[in-house]
Amino acid sequence: MSYAFTMYETVNQSGILSEMCCILEYQGEKIPFPLKKNYLVFGTELEEGDFLLGDDGEPQIREVMIVEILTPEYYNGEYCRECAKDVCMTIVGLDTEKRINSLSSGKCEYDKDLSGYRIRLKFGLREVKRNEVSSYLP
Repeated sequence: MSYAFTMYETVNQSGILSEMCCILEYQGEKIPFPLKKNYLVFGTELEEGDFLLGDDGEPQIREVMIVEILTPEYYNGEYCRECAKDVCMTIVGLDTEKRINSLSSGKCEYDKDLSGYRIRLKFGLREVKRNEVSSYLP
């Protein structure tokens, strides 16, 4: 299971971001057009990691958790950026495993296909051994 799925469940169970509809990127859930509420879309990017010094076993897996924030058109880009700050602070606060070691944000942009604003957050995660990641994505 990916850490994005773990954080998706944690955010849903905490109720802290209840004004946002949380979905998983790879479940194929449709986002309505035009947007009428805020959405958080959780996803994962996996990369081949390096070998640990002195470990001849499997290389590690480098995971990046992606969280996209989508806000309706009647809000402005500033609102989208404020939502991004709140989401960042919330997710870092809910990271009880302390896996998040970096965070970067894309530019908040208007998406005419969704008729709303979008910003993409990348949470760099601590590497884990491949055998600890037996069933990452469905």
